[in-house]
Amino acid sequence: MASTATKVVLIGCGIVVLAIVVIIAAGGFFVRSKIHEYTQGASDSSKKTEQLSKDYPFTPPANGVITEKQLQRFLAVRKQVYAVYKRYESDFKKLENQKPDLSVVTKGWSFIKDVRNEQANALTAQKMSPEEYQYIVDAVYKTWMAAGTKDAMHNQSFNDLAQKELKESIEKIDQQLRDPKTPEPARKALQKTRDEMQSQLKNLPENSVVKQMDSTLESIPKENLALFKKYEKEIKEYSMGGLEFAGM
Repeated sequence: MASTATKVVLIGCGIVVLAIVVIIAAGGFFVRSKIHEYTQGASDSSKKTEQLSKDYPFTPPANGVITEKQLQRFLAVRKQVYAVYKRYESDFKKLENQKPDLSVVTKGWSFIKDVRNEQANALTAQKMSPEEYQYIVDAVYKTWMAAGTKDAMHNQSFNDLAQKELKESIEKIDQQLRDPKTPEPARKALQKTRDEMQSQLKNLPENSVVKQMDSTLESIPKENLALFKKYEKEIKEYSMGGLEFAGM
């Protein structure tokens, strides 16, 4: 189950809906003023990012390759936003085990508003549209997932790995079938399992799921793998859990 703090971050601008419920329950000028303060801040950052989209239109590269200059600008944005994130980090962690009361909502307003504003300022400084920024966010995570998968499979393809495991399983069954001590009921069950595995092995090259997984891995540009490896320290240093899901 997601923590309260994560819920606050994921809600983003939708937190206003929760605030309305609080108004009905508690009322008061303080709550109403906080809503106005948050929505005004959200509106200001939205205007900035909308203008950035117009000033610096972005078209994803056909080959999916991220240039080193792009990544450096992206990391500059992350570094600037991270400075604000760190200011709230202790409060952010405290919220994890709290129930969603007024204080949680109020802290959520302040946190999201300030981070969004800082992100807009950082994007402006780097002359980067939110579309380009998000494209790089997606590329970073897809590349790291692919790199981790490749390492776990020792750079084998899904097809090769599945083929190897099926062959090994069939050989183990064959050993049991050759054993004269294997009872007849078990022998029949083993033979049925072997036939099914043999069929899977035969049809493996046409298996749509395996082909799709291999295709996804192969689609990750090798240039990105090498570049992100070079900047691995900075990418990890400015990682901010939860903010990616809120578009930050």
